[in-house]
Amino acid sequence: MKCKRLPVWMLLLAVLVACQSAPQAVAPTAPPTPPAPGKLRLFWVDSYAETDIWSQQVRTGFLETLARNGYSTVNGKLEMRVFSMDVRRAVSNEDLTAAALHVSELIQDFGPDMVVVAGDEATRAVIAYYPDRTMPFVFCGFVGNPAMYGLDLPNVTGVLEQLHPVQTVAIAYAFIKGTHQYMVLSDASMSGRARALAVYTDLGKSEYGATMATLEIVETWADWQTLVLEAGQKVDFIVLAGYQGIVDATGVLVDEQEVMRWMLQNSPVPVFALSNLAIVNGAVGGLVAYGYEEGVAVAERVLLLANGTPPADIAIAGPTRNLLAINLAAVRHWNLRVPITFPLAARIYRTLPAIEGGN
Repeated sequence: MKCKRLPVWMLLLAVLVACQSAPQAVAPTAPPTPPAPGKLRLFWVDSYAETDIWSQQVRTGFLETLARNGYSTVNGKLEMRVFSMDVRRAVSNEDLTAAALHVSELIQDFGPDMVVVAGDEATRAVIAYYPDRTMPFVFCGFVGNPAMYGLDLPNVTGVLEQLHPVQTVAIAYAFIKGTHQYMVLSDASMSGRARALAVYTDLGKSEYGATMATLEIVETWADWQTLVLEAGQKVDFIVLAGYQGIVDATGVLVDEQEVMRWMLQNSPVPVFALSNLAIVNGAVGGLVAYGYEEGVAVAERVLLLANGTPPADIAIAGPTRNLLAINLAAVRHWNLRVPITFPLAARIYRTLPAIEGGN
C-alpha cells in the first residue's frame, strides 16, 4: 500500500503538537527524605563512557539549570560524584549485574541525598538492584514503559527519552517525492534494541507502517556496512534509530562519527535520524531527542525533590521541548530540496563535520 505524502502545513502542525510532551503515569506517593537545607549531595551514574557526547550534553543541561537556581560546585551548594559504567556494549541484563552491584556499593559509601541515572542500561539495572527503597532516584535517557522494568516505585521519578519516528518519517516524505519504502536501522546494544522496538511500534500504528521495508537491528560493523550497501538499494531512505552501539570484529565500539562518515560516503539513499547528534554529523533531519533538554528536565525534578516534593508526586514524562533539526549541508549532499516553511520551525545546521573537508 502506497503512503500519501503529507502536505507541509499538516507536517508542521504535527511537529508542533509533538513538541508538547504528554504527561505520563505517576507512581504511588511515598514520604521523601529531603536534603540538608541549602546544599545538595548528588550521585550521578552514566550508562556510557565519560567521553560519550550524549552523556556530556545531558550533564551540561543539568548543571547549567542547577546553577541558575543557586546550586553549583563553585558556591559549595552542590557536591556531585559522577560514575561512568561504560556499558554501551551490553546486550543483556546479565551483562549489567556486576556493574550495577558495584555502583550500588559506591552510592551507599557516598551517602547522597539522591541519585541520577542516565541511559537505558543504568536505569534498568541500578534502580532494580539498589537495596534502599527510600533513596530518591531520577532517571533519564530511558525509552519504553517504566512499569515494564520495575521502575514504577515510590522513590523513583524520571525523564523519558521521547522518540518521534512518525514525525521524522513525515519529514522524509516531505523532502523526497515519490517515496514508497524506507528502512529503520539500529545497533544491537540494549539501548539500541529498546529504541528500535519503540520506533517499530509507533510506526506500525501510523499510516507509514504499511510502507516500511524492514526493521533491521545489526550488531557488527561489517554486517552494518553490508546491509546498508545491499538493502539500501531497495528503499528510498533510511531512518537511524540507534547507531552508537556498533562494534567491530573484536567487540570494540566503532566511533559514532566514523559510522556517520561512512554512511555519508556510502549509503545509496539519504539518511534521517532521531537524535540531534546524528544530524549534526550528517543526517538530513528529524524531530529529535536532545540530551541538553533531557538534562534540563532532570534538573527540574531534582529541584522539586530538594524542596521536599516526594518522587511519586513528580510526573514521569519527556522533556518539555523537543527539537526539529535540519542539516542544510546534508540536504545539499543528498541533492534534496528543503520545503519552504521548514526553516521557520527548525534548528539549522550547515556543516558536515563527519566528512573530511566538509563545509
